[in-house]
Amino acid sequence: MGSRRTFSLPQSPSEAACLWRNTLHRTNRLCNFSRNHGTTFGGNPLACALGCELLSIVSEPAFLEKVTRSGETIRAKLWALAKEFPVIRDVRGNGLLIGVEMAVDPKAIIPLCKEKGLLLIKAEHNTVRFMPPLIVEQADIDAALAIFEDVMKIIAKEQHK
Repeated sequence: MGSRRTFSLPQSPSEAACLWRNTLHRTNRLCNFSRNHGTTFGGNPLACALGCELLSIVSEPAFLEKVTRSGETIRAKLWALAKEFPVIRDVRGNGLLIGVEMAVDPKAIIPLCKEKGLLLIKAEHNTVRFMPPLIVEQADIDAALAIFEDVMKIIAKEQHK
């Protein structure tokens, strides 16, 4: 599924020291970090540096355009599935936060998707929520929608019994 940029904390002390050394000056300049900040859970320079870097990446127009295109692609494919499977009532959302309203309670749909490798959650009454990462690749979108389509076939068969 390809290489991806991640935003997790460093996994080793040497990795943390390197990141700290390379970003401390930039953090102080960009985030206006104050060395006398006193809180238990917030304000550490490493977290601030990562937050600043994340904001600079997700604010880039090319990044935002890719997120928009990916969301449009997913919604278009879900609408195509809705024409084939009447159990899908509505598709809505913005960017990569997408809700699929179902004609049935999705309590059977979500575990079937999970079993096949697609993690979804229930939102509202009969809505399944798709929340892929902002860095999702087209191959991952295709795989997720193929799983969802397979599950819709199973649900359709069960409804016709």
